Amino acid sequence: MKVPSCSVLLFGGTFDPPHLGHLQAIQYVLENVEIEKVYIVPSYDPPHKKELKVSPYDVRLSLTELLFSELQKEMRTKVSVSDIESKLEKPSYTYRTLEALLKQEANDDICMLVGQDMYNALDTWQKPETLRNLCRFIVLNRPVNAEGSLKTTAQQSKDIFLQNPDWPSASKDLRNMLSQYQSEALSLNTDNNKETLRADILKLIPESIFMYIIENQLYNN
Repeated sequence: MKVPSCSVLLFGGTFDPPHLGHLQAIQYVLENVEIEKVYIVPSYDPPHKKELKVSPYDVRLSLTELLFSELQKEMRTKVSVSDIESKLEKPSYTYRTLEALLKQEANDDICMLVGQDMYNALDTWQKPETLRNLCRFIVLNRPVNAEGSLKTTAQQSKDIFLQNPDWPSASKDLRNMLSQYQSEALSLNTDNNKETLRADILKLIPESIFMYIIENQLYNN
């Protein structure tokens, strides 16, 4: 069976904070698709998070760089964390990022990594038809035992679909755990409880990110 390929992959997100699920997604895609370059792009001004408090861009960029420095050496040479959205018009609509990448790379074979839910909701994005014309999609389907199904589109024949293993936790869950770990109430509780929570957090992020967050008192609210 022929291995699918794509010259340039864009993986965007808020990364607030980035976690091992993000890292494992890129590792998994690189193991299953032939890709020359990967750009990890933290969103500078995420339009879908206007009602939510988002951590400062520089913090999210630094954390994302820390996370992807954990990649195996042979994969790390293909992967760059990019600040391209900080140089573009706001808000950070994905079609603008893709247009900038196309100019930068002089390569029209660009794919974008998304989950099944995002793929199903493409029509709610800014300029969805422009998005579909600018790139193909690599879609991580839900695990077999999860609820929900993939919507089919006319574009499906050129997109790449991979089965999504059951990776850990969303950023929201992680933020709550980090806040709890740094709370006074837990500090006054037993050391045992704090160490148990730390061990659970370290299943979701590398120790380098954990230490950066604690030292800078991030997600401490």
